[in-house]
Parts: sequence; C-alpha cells; structure tokens
Amino acid sequence: MPTPRMTVKLYTTRSQQFAAHWGAVNTALGGTPATEMKLKGAYAVAGFATDRTAILAQNVTVTNADNAAELASADLDIKKAAAKVRLKQFNAAVTGLLTDTPYLNALPKQPNFGVIESRFLQPFDDMLSLWTTLNADLTTPGWTAPLLLAGGYTLAAFTTELTALKAQFTANNNARTAASRTRDTRIALINASYLRMKQYRTVVVSRLDPANALLQSIPAITPPPGSTPDPVGNIVVIWDAAQSKGKIDFTASPSANLATYELRTCIGSTYRTEDETVVTSILSNASLLQFLTNVGLTTSGASRLFRIYAITDDGNEKGSPNIRITRP
Repeated sequence: MPTPRMTVKLYTTRSQQFAAHWGAVNTALGGTPATEMKLKGAYAVAGFATDRTAILAQNVTVTNADNAAELASADLDIKKAAAKVRLKQFNAAVTGLLTDTPYLNALPKQPNFGVIESRFLQPFDDMLSLWTTLNADLTTPGWTAPLLLAGGYTLAAFTTELTALKAQFTANNNARTAASRTRDTRIALINASYLRMKQYRTVVVSRLDPANALLQSIPAITPPPGSTPDPVGNIVVIWDAAQSKGKIDFTASPSANLATYELRTCIGSTYRTEDETVVTSILSNASLLQFLTNVGLTTSGASRLFRIYAITDDGNEKGSPNIRITRP
C-alpha cells in the first residue's frame, strides 16, 4: 500500500485553497488562456480541478467499499457465533449420550473468536467428521444414531451451515481486499495531486511580481511544524451491557485550536491507519467527552480496535494509542 502524503480531510481543505489561489493568480496574470499559469507538462488549473473531482468521487467509492466490508465482517461474526453455539450443543450431546466411550476424548475444543481462519474452522471440521462417524456407528452399546441437536438440528443442516461459514470467510476477505484497493487508489491520486501542489508553490513565485500580495497568501500544503495537537488522555473503556455498546471515556487534549474529536476503527487484528474509517465525532467543546459504539461488536466474543483523534481547526491531527473493545 502506498504511503499517504496527507490525510483525506487535510487534502480536501488544502486543495480547495490551492484552486482558489490559482484562479486569483490567473486573473492577476491577465485572465486569458494564453496568460494562465501552468505547471510541468502544461498542467493547468482545469487539470487540478479535474483531479480534485476524481479524488472526491473516490471518497464515495471508498465509503461504499468500507460499508461492504463492515457488512461482510458483521455477517461473518454472526455465522461464527452461531457455529460456536452448535459446537457447544454437540459436545454436550456427546458427553451426555456417549458416556465412557472413546468419543469423549475426540471432542473438539471451542476456538477463540478472533483467531485466524484456519484455527477457527479446524474444530468445526473435526465436529463434522465426528458427527458423521457417530451417525454411522451401529456398534456402540446404548447408542442409537442419528445424533440430533436442539430443534431437530441435523448433520445435514450443520454441513450446510459450515459451508456457508467458510464461504463467508472468503467473502469477508474479498470485501476487505476490495476496500483496501479503493484506498490504495485514493492515496495514489492524493499523492499525485500533492506533488502538483508542491510544484505550484515553486512556480507561482516565478510568475508574479515580487510585490504582488498573492505571494503572501500561497497556501501551505501541510500544517506548520509544531502544530500537531497533543492526544487525548485518561482513556477508560467498559462494555455497557444496558446499551449493548462499548463506552469510551477520555479527557480533552490540552492543545489549542481544537475542532473535533473523531472515533475511528480498523477491521482486523492490526490497526492500519491507511485502512481506518470514521465511526463518529464530537465537537471539542462537548460537555461529555465520551463515545458509544457497537461497530464490529454485534456478537459475543467480537473484538475491534479503535483510536480517538484530536483534530485542530487547520486539519492537523493526533491519534491515541490503540483501544481494544471486546464484547463479553
């Protein structure tokens, strides 16, 4: 994945400033196509506007892909939780109906909710194999096949459910990959536009008279050094059972010129800023500095990483350390 030269929020603000300044410069130079300022490769303000429009459109594509990834992740969690219930029922049935038989030693153990795909699925493949053996067993004293779970749930039903679970793992991986690719595209577009803004800051000096006031208002690409805000502090996380949400309390960043606090999250066991999405935000002067969320936490055992960002008026930001919430 390419490294982002600037955040999406900062690009949106800065690029608009550059477009407006470029237009003012073109007016000062005569206001005609022949006199307008161009960068390397005859790149004009119209090209910059086209690139900006493409990036804003890519933002929508990223949002749609993120939503698809979140839905796929939520569906996977639901299927994983249902499978764990069936495994619990299966082990209870074998323990109760086949006491003092070798089957007890073969019972699979429950996987942790957040382990990798292969480790999560292994116990259920074992369960399928053992259930198949049990249904074909005509010799164990006191045992009568087939084994049925609550509600008359059959081996065939479990086979279908396990197949759907495996398919959802694939769908989830595909959705996450697709979302990551849309971000890669956006980063590449922003990085290219970032280089044009750097070129602009140099070329504009060569086109204007030294006394022209527009030279004093050339937009900055990034916030000035030392303007990065301090992070929030004293983060306290609990699971609010009454609201079925994770609750995150924190104290304010001591920095000046703060605008908002954003709660962001990232699907997966590793937090990647390139793949983070905004969950919600509050104003920096809010009377209650608290976030409530169940994003990625719709089923028991689900776990998700979050960060809180302090964001200044000029778009500079600082994220907190990772915040993990696990639903009991």
